[in-house]
Amino acid sequence: MSWRMMKIVVGLVAAVVSLPLSAQLYSNGASPGHYRWQRLEGENIEVIAPDFAEREAHRVLFMMDSISGTIGYGLLPEGGVRPLRMPVVMHAASSASNGISIMAPARIEMCVMPATSSYATPWLRQLSVHEYRHAAQYSALFGPTARWLYYLLGEQALLATTGVMPFWWLEGDAVDAETQASLFGRALQPSFTMHYRAVGREILESPNKDVWFSGSYNRYIPSHYHLGYQMVTTANTLRGSYAWGEVMEYARRRPYTITPFEWGMRRHLGQTTEGLFTTTFERLNDHWDTLPEREDKAERVALSDHRHNSPYESYHYPQWADENFIVAVKNTFDTPTEIVEVDLLWGYERRLYPTGHINTPPAIVGDLIYWTEISQLSSFSQEMGSLLYCAPKDGSGPVRRVRKAGNYALYPTAFRGAVAWVRYNLEGTYTIVYDGGSFDLPEEVECHGLAAYDDALYILTTSPEGMAIWGLLPEQDRLLTVKPATRATLTGLMAANGHLYFGSTLSGYDEVHTIDLRSLQERRLTTSRYGSFEGTPSPDGTRLALTSYDAEGYHLALAPLEEGETVDPTSAPQNIVNPATYRWQDFVCIDTLRYGPEEEELSRRQVKPKRFSKGANMIELHSWAPIYYRPEQLASGNLSDIRFGLTASAGNLLSEAVTTLGLYYLPQGAIGAGLNFKYLGFVPKFELSANVHSGSSSYYKAAGVMMQGGDYHASYDHTEKQPAPPATRGYYSLYARGYLPIILKHSYWTSVLTPSVELSHANNRLYSPTTERYSTGQTLVAATLQWNSYTASAYRNLQPRWGFALIGGIGKSLAPFATTTTAGLFARAYTPAFGANDGFTWKASYQDIMGSGPLNYSVDFGWLAPRGLRTQIYPDDQLGFGVQYDSPLCYPDRGIEGIVMLKRVRGSLFAEGLAGRLWTDSPTPIWDGTVCVGGDVWLDTSWLRLPEQGDLSFRVGCYFDLREPSKPTFSAGFNVNF
Repeated sequence: MSWRMMKIVVGLVAAVVSLPLSAQLYSNGASPGHYRWQRLEGENIEVIAPDFAEREAHRVLFMMDSISGTIGYGLLPEGGVRPLRMPVVMHAASSASNGISIMAPARIEMCVMPATSSYATPWLRQLSVHEYRHAAQYSALFGPTARWLYYLLGEQALLATTGVMPFWWLEGDAVDAETQASLFGRALQPSFTMHYRAVGREILESPNKDVWFSGSYNRYIPSHYHLGYQMVTTANTLRGSYAWGEVMEYARRRPYTITPFEWGMRRHLGQTTEGLFTTTFERLNDHWDTLPEREDKAERVALSDHRHNSPYESYHYPQWADENFIVAVKNTFDTPTEIVEVDLLWGYERRLYPTGHINTPPAIVGDLIYWTEISQLSSFSQEMGSLLYCAPKDGSGPVRRVRKAGNYALYPTAFRGAVAWVRYNLEGTYTIVYDGGSFDLPEEVECHGLAAYDDALYILTTSPEGMAIWGLLPEQDRLLTVKPATRATLTGLMAANGHLYFGSTLSGYDEVHTIDLRSLQERRLTTSRYGSFEGTPSPDGTRLALTSYDAEGYHLALAPLEEGETVDPTSAPQNIVNPATYRWQDFVCIDTLRYGPEEEELSRRQVKPKRFSKGANMIELHSWAPIYYRPEQLASGNLSDIRFGLTASAGNLLSEAVTTLGLYYLPQGAIGAGLNFKYLGFVPKFELSANVHSGSSSYYKAAGVMMQGGDYHASYDHTEKQPAPPATRGYYSLYARGYLPIILKHSYWTSVLTPSVELSHANNRLYSPTTERYSTGQTLVAATLQWNSYTASAYRNLQPRWGFALIGGIGKSLAPFATTTTAGLFARAYTPAFGANDGFTWKASYQDIMGSGPLNYSVDFGWLAPRGLRTQIYPDDQLGFGVQYDSPLCYPDRGIEGIVMLKRVRGSLFAEGLAGRLWTDSPTPIWDGTVCVGGDVWLDTSWLRLPEQGDLSFRVGCYFDLREPSKPTFSAGFNVNF
């Protein structure tokens, strides 16, 4: 077998084996570098958190310790066997509420700030159960095969065994645990099955059921959390016990069967994945068919100029601008989030403002509309804030940020002619801020809504007792209970005409309720088929604006504002839309766990915080592989650096440092080593790499053109006269880069200013035409200043609708006789094209060489190298251009079920050119250049029913140089979507 063929084989094997592994050499960004971290070591759990979040860290430690004996239900042996001890890292500076359990290095990451939309269990209690259940799943997989793989791969061994478990099961089982541990948990919410109910039995008639596992660009698909829960619990219920322990045991012992989980289901459940899917939705639809028929009391707003081209749309947070106009937040598959105005008389919709990701309901205050957006605050990707913006409600602009609200503002509302809001504090508490004062909510109380009427503020809260509505009297600085705590989920709090309006699941459906502030009587105002949300009364008190749901999304609707049906405000929610499921026996309920001042004090006495040194824990070896590769290159489809050898990977728990060290084998018997290190712990980021091998170093012959003091003259070609360099053994190269990304985000525009400095050195041999000798050592230094700015994108957009990038750079060769300096400019622009999702990309570049030395010893930024370029064009007065058109071609949603599904086909056409001055024996310079034209076709695919985060995109292309149209070049590649 030739070396080239051997490399291709090794590359393909590495791509199959290592792609999922590289996905877990994962950096979720770093928290701000000035944070001081501490470690709490409990009996079963270790929590790492910033020192100011110590109270929240003790709470998580208590919750996880309390459930550690039962969290492995059905997966781990009975008798209190605990999951593997995975550190819990708590990121406090993030409003992007989420959690993740991950390998390499093994850890659980939690974003502490509660989600704005939640159910009646505090956020950290929900998250503790869900992520700890993942730890139990990984522990159950750590059997004989995983232990053997551990010696081969390190911590990636758990990922390798996890790869045999479908994501729908991993997340569905965790959602089941989260729901089992709550009195009325996540999966029991009516909205959790709302889309499945709206689709009905159509889901069973899908030509390719893989879309319900992997997502689609044709229609809205609930996540694998929703699907997985229904399938997992159906199997448990039909069996009358926990059904997945034996399947898990089979899969972990027989990974060599390629699809061991599927074989385990066949053997122990008598089901295939497709069969269980069918059984699940037949069971669900049979249950839903027994429910009384419901019709929407609200009537959908008809928009006469409305073009419904997108398969799914969402209107949210309707607000009355006056009797005939409603302002709402809208987004579709084809349009990013925007604030729109709807004329109810003429059915006309007008865009007021494009926005970023709006996370809390807007509020109209006088002539202004206020809203909050989740936004990255700085170069630390974990530091996500919630910023308050305002603009004239008539759309006349401009959009301004309300800086006095700080970085964590939520729920703006009109109060006393000014705007009030909720401020989230990084210590885990909330403060109500209003004109003239503020009020701190009690600890372990989350705020999920704010409204105002007369001289009182009303607060939607979540505590261990459930969700409640409180009244705040600022003049008296005290709280009153308006609606006692309930396990029903409450949303979208509004106040008007002496009433509070909010969404409630008390009836078993999502409906709009109201409370009379005089009598405190609660009534249900709506009846809906699938769900009514975010009700707000018209100024004259006769109509209710809201959003209603169907299979095509959330729509604006109007209902007559009538008295409604009286309800008992203290009742527990009804569980109507969910069929009965198997209940885990003796599983700890987190809603009944008491954690008050006494428990916190006991925890603080028993567990003393220890300093967590970032320096001492910066490089921790966690994984290795019997192949040499660069994980980030492999994920982008670059197989060029895959070699026979070894790779060791290290990283710290705070996601600040990533290190890989590899040994590899080259042809002709050379042995080499490569080191790569990234540090993200400061605002300036650093990258270092080094390579060394025992083979010969490279040598370069000078081009025949010389430059003297910036003046050009022709010279004879030295190439024929240059001797070969003396034989050498041993090669090394060093590379260092420092860069400072500065985030300058403003609503729907994101801008990043990035100064960067790079330095590289290698012991290459360079030929000097003046001395006619070779010297050793090639050093290049370069500096760039880059400005990127682009708008928010919709789900189906292939690129930003508008955007641009500007880069200025200067680079210099530091060899004694090659002192050339290259300066250059690069520009790129994104513009719309002919449809909602296609677009043009325009590119141009210019480079020029100054100083003295051979042309080929200059720095070439390579900003615009045409894909069909066959000969080198030196960057001397080099001018490049390019234009590319990208467009989706179709959305097939077809394939081989269970193996691969083709989700989208997209294509591009491009033309790229490059021209520069060439110097020859001619007394005057001549120009040379090339123009390349061609196209690519991309196939966006989903494999093995993975969720859309694991999509693979394959590219095939053909292009040719116009100078040689008879010699086309064909290319192929792939990208990984994670």
